[in-house]
Amino acid sequence: MARTGYSTPVSGDTMARGKANELPISPKHAMEIARFI
Repeated sequence: MARTGYSTPVSGDTMARGKANELPISPKHAMEIARFI
């Protein structure tokens, strides 16, 4: 399994990360969903 590097530091109290491959969703919609969550 490949390791993913992140370009920004992550604060455990205020951020969450998620990953999904090959989903039929645009980057704009993905960001809107992430903001909503």
